[in-house]
Amino acid sequence: MKQTVTKQLLTEGEKFVMTFFNPLSFADQGVYDVINNLASLAARLIFAPLEESSFIMFSSLVDRKKEGKEHSPQQIKKSWSLLSFLIKSMAIVGLVIFTFGYNLSHAALLIYAGRTFTETTIAPILLRWQALYILIISLNGVSEAFTTAAMNQDQLDYFNRVLALLSLVLMGSSLVLTKMMGSIGLIVANSINMSGRIVHSSLFIKRFYGSSFIIRSLIPGAQSLLIIISTFFLLRASEVIFCCLTWSSLITHVVISGILFLILVLALYFCEKELFKNEHFSHLYARFIPRKKNE
Repeated sequence: MKQTVTKQLLTEGEKFVMTFFNPLSFADQGVYDVINNLASLAARLIFAPLEESSFIMFSSLVDRKKEGKEHSPQQIKKSWSLLSFLIKSMAIVGLVIFTFGYNLSHAALLIYAGRTFTETTIAPILLRWQALYILIISLNGVSEAFTTAAMNQDQLDYFNRVLALLSLVLMGSSLVLTKMMGSIGLIVANSINMSGRIVHSSLFIKRFYGSSFIIRSLIPGAQSLLIIISTFFLLRASEVIFCCLTWSSLITHVVISGILFLILVLALYFCEKELFKNEHFSHLYARFIPRKKNE
């Protein structure tokens, strides 16, 4: 219950700030809500169900009453294999969402709400910042699912105190940053809060696995990172050249983005073959694309 209440404060913290302290005008609050709801689709459709499934799987692999060194080598190997696979996969997904979300924000909002909304508000800039926030939460969900599954009662109580402290940091930073940066400050405050949770989970994971903890197993390969970075700059060039004076230039930018997305997915498949061939990939695929009843 304590963890649920604290997480609710962390999840909806900016809404409490806007309601009770009113740091933004109603117009700015409306624009922020629109962008926040659009950006949260990725969290609701991808990250939330994955986090729930991850927690169940981790709970079956580790015993929260035991420290990491008290588990059998087989348990350590299985749980680390699953954790490293999920974190690396989510890092790639988050980077891809950031790459395309950042460079398609203006085009997406133009299609969604029209030219008046994109040209008279800071909505495109907010959506770009939200793309960065999505990258951060993609890393937090799985790591936090493991920590809450592996922590004993004392560690969970300490974790709840950390979350309570972070909720206060979120409230304070939201007030300060909104005065400095406007509605962008709310996204930055959430990013700071989420980064703190990632750091805490990472320290716990490192202690739990000890010598089995290998950080390079959690990071996409150099080739994958280079391809994603190259795609980002190609999309930036496409947006600068084509988007979005006319509808024909908008369509051109969207078509180029679609082609680059297909190329990126294909390139990542060849660069991360071990990831796609991992036994956990089939379970992840089945989680989101269930088979038909007659299969």
